[in-house]
Amino acid sequence: LLLVTSDEVCLVGGREVGMERVSSQLRKNGGTLLVFLFWFGGLQAGGSRSDYPFEIVRDWLVMSDQTRLSVTYFRPLPSKEGERFPVLLELLPYRKDDQFYIRDYPLYSYFARHGYMGAKVDIRGTGSSEGETPDREYSEIELQDAVEIIDQLSKASWSNGRVGMWGISWGGFNAIQVAMRRPPALRAILAM
Repeated sequence: LLLVTSDEVCLVGGREVGMERVSSQLRKNGGTLLVFLFWFGGLQAGGSRSDYPFEIVRDWLVMSDQTRLSVTYFRPLPSKEGERFPVLLELLPYRKDDQFYIRDYPLYSYFARHGYMGAKVDIRGTGSSEGETPDREYSEIELQDAVEIIDQLSKASWSNGRVGMWGISWGGFNAIQVAMRRPPALRAILAM
């Protein structure tokens, strides 16, 4: 069983990081996060490692119209040949490479150390992603991109085929709307 407490997620090196909103939500929803990770990750009895080394990789996901979306992976390094990981997707328009990286690093590195691949993607036309910015929140193109992203992530060589989508506010709402489309590889969502 993987135990995830709000303190472990919100504290880095014994000090709180600039994640007041995230930590507040995790304190309120800590049990939900535990259930989400257990259900989505398909963890075995006996637990999950918490010591995976990981790497941070900046890359591109190419959509069917050839638009490139910027993705940052927090990728756990396999401890044995053929080991694959579930993927946690967050899709936002908030420029993942600037001030949000400060929030993302402690959170995503925690997941990576526990054997979850993190994938943070800028919505098309925002941040480092190419293309035109959608004309409204939760547009058809944003949701269609999310379905394509989930499919690509599930088929990556390092993926075990299970993708979870999560987020607070915008990321939570788009996770709900994407789940309503029932992409086959989307195994769980957590909307806070």
